[in-house]
Order: sequence, then C-alpha cells, then structure tokens
Amino acid sequence: MRRLIAEIIDPLCHNGKLHAPLLALFLVINALVLVNAVLHDPAKGYDAGDHLHYIRTLAEDRRIPTCADSAQCYIPPLAYMMPAILLSTGKLTLLQAAKAAQLGNVLISAALLYVLLKICRLLLPNSIVLRISVLAMLGILPVYYKTLSLIRGEVYLPLLVSLIAYLVLRIFAVGQTNTANFILLGILIGLAILARQWGLLVLPAILLFIGYVSIKDHAMIPAALRAGLACLIIPALVAGWYYLIMYHRYGSLTAWDRPASHLSLTALPASFYFGLGSGKLFTDPIRPSFSNQFPAIFYSDTWGDYSAYFLVYIKDKVTGDYQTGKDLERLIKSGKPLAAN
Repeated sequence: MRRLIAEIIDPLCHNGKLHAPLLALFLVINALVLVNAVLHDPAKGYDAGDHLHYIRTLAEDRRIPTCADSAQCYIPPLAYMMPAILLSTGKLTLLQAAKAAQLGNVLISAALLYVLLKICRLLLPNSIVLRISVLAMLGILPVYYKTLSLIRGEVYLPLLVSLIAYLVLRIFAVGQTNTANFILLGILIGLAILARQWGLLVLPAILLFIGYVSIKDHAMIPAALRAGLACLIIPALVAGWYYLIMYHRYGSLTAWDRPASHLSLTALPASFYFGLGSGKLFTDPIRPSFSNQFPAIFYSDTWGDYSAYFLVYIKDKVTGDYQTGKDLERLIKSGKPLAAN
C-alpha cells in the first residue's frame, strides 16, 4: 500500500517528499476550476442552449441530435454522455444534469494537470522547475478556467491528448511495449475522436513520431508497426459508428454546420488575418469591438472575455437579472446608454 501511495504522489514530489509550492499550485488551479463549476450557470456560455439541447436529445430520444435538434449536431457525443445518462434516470432536471457535468470537469482538470506532471517526470525526472513552470503557464490562462466551466468536447480533448502523449512516451522512450499499452493507446485515440472531430489531428503527430523512432532505431520497428495498427484499427472500432452516422446523414465523415462556400479563406478581408483591434484591444476588448479580426479576438478571449459570458456583464435594474454576451452586444449596437441597465 505504501508503494502504491508513493507512486501516486510521485509527480508532486521532489527529493523524496511532497514539494509544497508544486502541490499548492496544483490545488489552487483546481480550486479555481471548482469555484467556476459551482457558480457558473450552465445555461450561459458559447452556444450553451444548443449544448443543452444536445444532452436532452441524447437522454430522451436515445440518438445523436440532428441539426433540427441542435446547432451542435456535428459535434461528437463524448462530453454529453454523462449528463445525458444522469438526465435519463429521471432523477435530475436538465440543468441539474448539466451542473453535474460541470462538477465533473473539476476531475478532468485535476487529471490533466496530473498527467502533465507525469510527462514532465518522464522527460526530466529531477527537474522541479519544469513541473512548476508547466502548471504555472497553464494556470495563468483565463481561457483555461472559462473552458473548464462549460460542457463540451474541448474539455475532454486536452486530457485525452495528454494521456496519448504520455502513453506514446512510455512505449517508445521507456520501452513498455506490452500489448495492453497498444490497446489502450488505440482506445484513447478513439475517445479523442469522439470528443471533437479535430481529435483526428493527433494521428499524424503519432505516426510521424513512430516513423522517426523507427528510422533512428531499427529495433523499434516491430513496436512502431504494432502502434500504427493500433492507432488505425482500434479508433475505428471505438468511434467509427458516430462517423458512419455523420456520413449517412450528411454525406461526409466530418460534417460541418455551414456550406463550404461560406468558409472560403480567399473571400475574407485582410483585416481578418491582420486586424489588431482598431485601437480598442486594451480599452474596449469585448464584442462587437474589432469584429471579424481574428488576431485581436483570439488574444482578447484568451486573456479576457471577448464574448462577455464570464467576466463582463450588465444588470437589469428593473428585474435584477444579470445579462451577458449577446444581450450586452445588442445594447451596445442599439446605441442606448448602458447606465440605464
């Protein structure tokens, strides 16, 4: 038992004992995630209503939503399965099931940080600086806490990709080439693809890595071949059913919610690629400021609250209700004085 406990807490240890600053940083980051999970309304956020409709359709109709059910119909279902199962029991309301999923995000956050520490321990076993810096760089990002307060596949994907990276390193850097590791690798990739469609992008990275390892060390070629087969066959078994549904419905394995002609990169103005906020990046960094300027919006939403769902809000003095996001944008565009709200 002592050995098991020692192995579990090892990523948080340095020189044979718990490292207090590292442990404190780990706890503070997850405490902030917990506060957001408890306080944030699951009906508020980017396309929150559509995500709730997705959960309801899974729970009540036992099927993947169509675009008539939810605008998020093209998103794989992994993040919605747990709240849908809870809702289907009839013991929780939709919002209560969603709140349970938010609280589950705290466990995902803790697991993500833990896996990152395990990777650091694998790469540089004696470097406490690497472990502290990795957590610190993640912990200073406001977008991390915003994302972890929502119900969507983006929450699951970083954890799954980190687990995949850790397992690949264990197989090829440590030499743990047992069959169980290859099967687990394939399952994790399948789950990543069930979290978001862009989970597929992890496959080229893995295949390039195992190709490099094979060239550098020919003795690893058998392991590389087994890993390659596991990366292709097992994910197809785990996630293939969902993509077959997409193909049957929309004629594409990676269906999107708008026609391809609307996504033409050449049709976008130069300001979309190079716009820096039109002088409002630090004075008025919320929508509709610098609309359709990708660099400015990306920067603002990473370090702040461009869409005005979390940090920026108004209060209706008549009803006492708090209004966010689109309501604030509507008022700004209407030209009405915000002081009246």
